[in-house]
Amino acid sequence: MSELRTTLAYLPLLRRYVPLVVVMGALGAGFSGFLVFKVIPPTYQAMATLLVLPPSSGGALGGALSQLETQLDAVGPLRSLVNLPRSSSVNDLVSILRSRSLAEKVAAQVKLETLKPIQELQRLPLKPDELARRRVAFLQQQVAVYAPDSRDSTLRVVVRLQDRKLPAEVANQYVQALETYLRGLIQGDTRDQQQFIDQQLKEMDTQLQQAEEALLAFQKRYRTVSLSDEIKQYITYLAELEADELAARTALKENQARQQTLEGEVSELTPTFGDQLTQLEANRQALLKRQGELKTARLRYEKILATLPAQALELARLERRVTMRSRLYLVLSQQAQALRLEASRSAPLFKVLDRAIEADRPVAPVKRVVIGVSGMISMCIGIFLALLHVWWVKTRKELNNYGEEA
Repeated sequence: MSELRTTLAYLPLLRRYVPLVVVMGALGAGFSGFLVFKVIPPTYQAMATLLVLPPSSGGALGGALSQLETQLDAVGPLRSLVNLPRSSSVNDLVSILRSRSLAEKVAAQVKLETLKPIQELQRLPLKPDELARRRVAFLQQQVAVYAPDSRDSTLRVVVRLQDRKLPAEVANQYVQALETYLRGLIQGDTRDQQQFIDQQLKEMDTQLQQAEEALLAFQKRYRTVSLSDEIKQYITYLAELEADELAARTALKENQARQQTLEGEVSELTPTFGDQLTQLEANRQALLKRQGELKTARLRYEKILATLPAQALELARLERRVTMRSRLYLVLSQQAQALRLEASRSAPLFKVLDRAIEADRPVAPVKRVVIGVSGMISMCIGIFLALLHVWWVKTRKELNNYGEEA
């Protein structure tokens, strides 16, 4: 109670310090206003929003692809040849957007040299690699990626920079770089596989024509046009085995090419890097086993055909070559069609709802708030100084009185 009375006793004395408190508040507000208006550069924000799409079921195209698969049961599922590494999970998209590799691509497309921190970096005696690394690190610090949550179901890319136009440009470049990366990841393997299959198809067409011409020339020369049904059955079996063996070799080459491509990619941009390598290695072992089985069966049928008379054997070989080439041409044609169907059914993983636009006003510093808070703090400091002065005057007076009494 005595402390409260002592405090209240100071209040009348503080009235004469009101001008000091007001002046301190004005000085604090004026100084902070000078800083926010003249010294501290404003920070602008831009945001791009993305809608993550659910995986596509394929619809009618998926049924057409399944129909092609059922026609080639001996070859194996066609989907294993066109298995594209696509993932629609939000976590994967967030990981890609936050990756250093994507930031490097964006930093190479935008002009960060207009920013003061980058200009300060350029004045330092740094090597080009170190300077580029620091530029990318600075850019990553200014970019925030927010995954969908209970309040917002979209994926957001937020950029804050001390420039009016640059945040929107950076945010849109991030979205474009993400689209380019995913498009290349999804379509790159399909394009390479399609080129390989088309090349094999062209070579097989030439070989088929040559085999048909050789068979026709032999039939005209020896006036022989047919073999027994048993020999034809052997030829059919052998042609199917050789077609299956070629298909297995093709699948093995595609699997090995995919392994090499995946091992050369940056694991930071491929969150399922380890799982894909494990799956590809399992596919490779299965294809090698399939090749061995087909080779053993083909050698057994070749031994049976080798017991035929010379003229019949030559005719059997020619017919087998035509049958085999026809079968292989059909297999390659169906694989090429399956690749085209799979490429056409590849749906985008996300859709851009709103691209970033140039900000109308800065988000920081909030000038009114800064000036108001600075004024209040300065006034509190003024009150503290006034109390301190009153206490000092009173203490000094009491000490003087005590000295006179002594």
